[in-house]
Amino acid sequence: MNYGKYGVTKAELEPIIDDGIQNYDLSLEAIYSGLRMSLASAFNEHEYFSLDDVMAITGGESGRTFTEDRTMSAGIDRSQRKPG
Repeated sequence: MNYGKYGVTKAELEPIIDDGIQNYDLSLEAIYSGLRMSLASAFNEHEYFSLDDVMAITGGESGRTFTEDRTMSAGIDRSQRKPG
């Protein structure tokens, strides 16, 4: 999605990106995904995010690790259930 049609310019986004990196120690991926999410909300647009995008925004682990952890947790949960 290009938000230029709403008047959003690169010059407006650069200070936000710099602030995220310098003052909040965010990765460029987290900043980019966060900007996409915020701009989509502000302009009532739709953005689609991968699991890795979500992990970057939330500071979580990589998508693969997250998925593996959830799969293992589900397996443990099932194995601890009592039969019948």
